Amino acid sequence: RVTEFCDLLFGDELPTRAQLISTFRLRVPQQPLPYEDSGTYSVSAAAVMDAIRAHNTPWGAAGGLKERLRGVDLCAALRLCAGQAPPAPPVAGGSPYFCEHADCQEVWTTESVGALAQYLEGRVQALRAGDRPIVEVGAGPGRLAALLNRTGLISTRVIATDIQDFGHGYPQEAIEQSAALRKYQPAIIMSSWMPVRHDWSKQWRAMPFVSEYVLIG
Repeated sequence: RVTEFCDLLFGDELPTRAQLISTFRLRVPQQPLPYEDSGTYSVSAAAVMDAIRAHNTPWGAAGGLKERLRGVDLCAALRLCAGQAPPAPPVAGGSPYFCEHADCQEVWTTESVGALAQYLEGRVQALRAGDRPIVEVGAGPGRLAALLNRTGLISTRVIATDIQDFGHGYPQEAIEQSAALRKYQPAIIMSSWMPVRHDWSKQWRAMPFVSEYVLIG
C-alpha cells in the first residue's frame, strides 16, 4: 500500500480518480474536509509526520521512509497531503511537513490535469497568446507543468519557475519571479498553492503583458 501511495502521488503516470478511490478504499470528497487546528493528532498522522521529519527528503527518493510507514493509515496520509489535518509541528510559513518535504500540495489525477490543460488552451486561443509560454511561478519541482505539457492539449509551453532548483528531474528553471515574468512576458500566469499570507498577484496585475492568472489551491 505504501508503494502504491508514493507511486500514485509522485509517479510520472497520473492516476485516475477511480484509481485513487480503489487504492485508498475511500470516497474522494466532493467538498474539502474541515481543517481542525485543535493541536491534537491521530496516531496515524503523528507516525507520518515523524517519518517525514526523520528523513527530511522527498518521498520519491525515500526508500527507508516507505519501510517506516508500513502499517500507517494511508487515508490519514492522504489527508495530510491535502492539508486537511493540522501540521505537527508547523514549519516556517505554517505548511505541514508533508507539503514541505514531499513538495506535494495537490493530488493530481488524469481528469484534473486534463481539464486544466483544456481550460488553459481555451484561454491561449481566446487571448490570441500565440506561442507565448504560460509561466508557472512558485512551481516547486515542476511536476504540474511537466504533466500539463505531456497532455499534448496545449499549443504552447508551460514553463515551471521557482526561486530555487528542486532537482527532481522535471524541467524547472531556478529564477526569481519578477525576472521570469520579464524574460517570458506571458499572457497567462499560473500558480498552484501560493504561500499562505502572500499575494503575488498584485505585481502581476501591474504588468501590461499579463492578461490572466490562474490560481490553484
